[in-house]
Amino acid sequence: MSKAPIIALIAGNLSLPLLVAQNVKKKGGFLVVAGLVGETGLALKKIADVYKEFKLGQLGPMADFFLANGAKKLCLAGGVDRRNVIEGYEPDVEAIKVMEKLQSFQTDSILRAVGGYFEDLGLKVVSAVDLVPELTVKEGLLTKKAPEGEIL
Repeated sequence: MSKAPIIALIAGNLSLPLLVAQNVKKKGGFLVVAGLVGETGLALKKIADVYKEFKLGQLGPMADFFLANGAKKLCLAGGVDRRNVIEGYEPDVEAIKVMEKLQSFQTDSILRAVGGYFEDLGLKVVSAVDLVPELTVKEGLLTKKAPEGEIL
């Protein structure tokens, strides 16, 4: 008998983290959620098998939490309010090391670097679409009437 996959989730705000969590649970996964203080909705606490809140920038404690709970895959989902980035960011030593290596402080660069940090520790970073494929639009006609003329 196979063991349920253990999925780690860093949950920001809005509905995407909840959709990911619901789908992981629906498919029989074990869900380890790191909620972000001031961002993550309360509904995730009820869905998660294990839940703990962290301040933005606490990479080391998050990694320890995920690894201690046997997570193999990690998804980052949801947003982070700009105010929390400015007022709630408390980087630990690991976050500072990650940020020092950045060439750019654009969101994509930061998220890729954070993902790289977790992958270096053995957690495979997956997208929300990997866990909730229903989020993507299927190929083909989506309306009652097809577009006319040449399509690029």
